[in-house]
Amino acid sequence: MFLLMWLLRKKITIPWLMFGFYLVLNGLERFFIETVRVNKVYDAGGFNLSQAEIIALWLIFAGIALSAFAFIRRKQLVQ
Repeated sequence: MFLLMWLLRKKITIPWLMFGFYLVLNGLERFFIETVRVNKVYDAGGFNLSQAEIIALWLIFAGIALSAFAFIRRKQLVQ
């Protein structure tokens, strides 16, 4: 993850987009790691997820929302 973000650091020029990308990557990494671990499982909307997997999904959603906000904000500033 570090290497990918290091390679993209000069290509991404939109403010907040790199942080949104980090949130998505961190959420994906955490979600896949937590599927291996054995934790207490909760019923969340018909899915059996651990607390860490639920947090990972929220990180992914927050990263996508922040990235979308960054793109929308950039288009507003350019016009």
